[in-house]
Amino acid sequence: MKRNLSVLFEIGQMNVGGPQSWLCDIAPALRRRGPKVIVMSFEGREPGALVLLQRLEAEGIETRRVAVWGGRRRRRRAIHAAFKTVGRCDIAHFLSDAYSGPYLPSARRGGIPVRIIHARTP
Repeated sequence: MKRNLSVLFEIGQMNVGGPQSWLCDIAPALRRRGPKVIVMSFEGREPGALVLLQRLEAEGIETRRVAVWGGRRRRRRAIHAAFKTVGRCDIAHFLSDAYSGPYLPSARRGGIPVRIIHARTP
């Protein structure tokens, strides 16, 4: 039995901007080609714009907002729990530049075999 590929995109916040707009274009296009696509937004005290998440959900993309603030242990637990609840993903694509560093070990512990940091698109 063939299993579909699943891709998790991680982004710091879903504010209107360059990486977020790119994600809103690429995620639905990828979804139409077959893979399951999940977008996870790690947000601080100020949540990002809902309009972009609603746009993704309208395209059939599963979205998750994860509050990541407080002390170091609390943030680490929230990040680890978020990757654990996502379930089985084949690829995690991180769009948060230098901020992605803490997420990589949690993604690995969550069982995601391929982890990519996308620092910038020229």
